[in-house]
Amino acid sequence: MLGFVLLSLDKIRARARRDEAEEESEEEITLGGSTLGRGIQWLREKAGLVRRFGFGRQLLAAISLQNMYANLCRLAGQRGYPQRPAQPPDDYLPVLAEAFGGQQEALDRITAAYMRVHYGDQPVSRADLAQLRRDYDRVRTVGREPQP
Repeated sequence: MLGFVLLSLDKIRARARRDEAEEESEEEITLGGSTLGRGIQWLREKAGLVRRFGFGRQLLAAISLQNMYANLCRLAGQRGYPQRPAQPPDDYLPVLAEAFGGQQEALDRITAAYMRVHYGDQPVSRADLAQLRRDYDRVRTVGREPQP
């Protein structure tokens, strides 16, 4: 009798664990703001870049530029200057300039190049990409100098 009770309790626990695992997996698979939804959106964006620029240097330059701009927006948000949902880059530029004081020219170049690649399907030359990387490195270090 005791064995029957223990076996029944074991089956109940196993079923409860399986149900919990199913509930957790259901939450991760749903679209919307979930990890899967963000992954699908990321793949769509990259597929669009491949269609516009093909495989090769121009694709890598476009991805690099998009990453630079996204990182600047993230850093600005961490400094208290977040980008509003659906706010276009040219409207967000004054906010970026405030977040990274004294870097207006570099931010102008990065934002203009980002808009050309993201909205205008225009590739970035090697020389432009090198300049944009220098601008990005300079801008992102603003305000990180050690305080006395």
